[in-house]
Amino acid sequence: MKIPKSESKTVEFKSTFNQDVIVSLVAFANADGGNVYVGVRDDGKVVGVQLAAETIIRGLRENARLSIYLGVEDYILGQEDIRRYATAVRNLYAGLLLLYKSHLAFLSKDQDCCIVRNNLDWEVADDGSIKFKGLKPDCKTVDVAGILDALKKFKICVDRSALDRVGRYRNQTEHYFDPNGLRGEVVRTHVVDLLKLVCDFTTHMMRIELGQLFFNQARDVLIRDEQVVEKERVERRETLGKLEWYEPFVKDIFFNITCPQCTSEFLFPEVQSGAAANAHFVCRTCSTVETYENLMSYYTDDIFIGEYEAHIWTVGKETFVLNGGTLWECPECATIAFNTIHGICLVCGHKGRCVRCDGQITGEDMPAYVNGRLCNYCYHMSSKED
Repeated sequence: MKIPKSESKTVEFKSTFNQDVIVSLVAFANADGGNVYVGVRDDGKVVGVQLAAETIIRGLRENARLSIYLGVEDYILGQEDIRRYATAVRNLYAGLLLLYKSHLAFLSKDQDCCIVRNNLDWEVADDGSIKFKGLKPDCKTVDVAGILDALKKFKICVDRSALDRVGRYRNQTEHYFDPNGLRGEVVRTHVVDLLKLVCDFTTHMMRIELGQLFFNQARDVLIRDEQVVEKERVERRETLGKLEWYEPFVKDIFFNITCPQCTSEFLFPEVQSGAAANAHFVCRTCSTVETYENLMSYYTDDIFIGEYEAHIWTVGKETFVLNGGTLWECPECATIAFNTIHGICLVCGHKGRCVRCDGQITGEDMPAYVNGRLCNYCYHMSSKED
């Protein structure tokens, strides 16, 4: 496309896309028509839209910085007024997402920050460049799912286990206000998780020290409280390790379960021996007592399995993808917690084996297994024999 050398009655140059562009377009539409060239200075020099991209990045980063600063301030003041705890996690969580979004905008600054625009479909090519696939009917910026999907495309790792725990807590306190969730011990664990996520991302991805970007106050809070939280987590993991579990990976799942009353993660068994499935667990924060079955059943609708990078979702009796497999309704206990990756129910421990060939049951075998405790192949062969 050839760009005119100078402006005229039908030509205007704009160095960035802003409200002035809209005004000029409306003016042209109400007159004899004309063209607005965005990314061109008044003297006719082409500068692109880099300045607009830098403005977006700078704005996102500054908003992230402000949200995290306010979150830390609310957390400190919450020790005197617990009402401030309600906004501490909310501000820190929002700041973390803005931080992710600012980095994604930076990665796509040469493409007008397309990654944070929800109406563009894109992918990362083998050479690391961004390849556009088309437009989507949406003009919003990306949400949490869009941010995490973009990070995954760029192979940027974040601790989804911690992020999901904080997300569940934030939703619970924001939509279902519960004073139990504002206990200092509960808020402290989530604040530590959030500040660790911020610290890891700024240090490893943005090459910026936490204190440099978010003041020494945030760094000092993390250093002070992380030791307390990690000590309790080590104790809990060691205590859970004394119980007998269906499989080792089930213990890893259970470690991410939090109290249904106050969302504290510090659930300890009343007796530190025997089968985990028969144990009662006490919340050290609010003293709630729950059985293993109740806790696992309650959380099979939304549990992150950190090592396996998978989510469990249950709605009615539908099945949902779980790390390439599915969760089905267990034929023994009728809860939707049968993990077809490992062939075992997370709630009752039922192990799916074909009664004919003794093979492990996978997701594709489940219809046949539910009907006759057979794998697909044996079910097909038995049908032929009949």
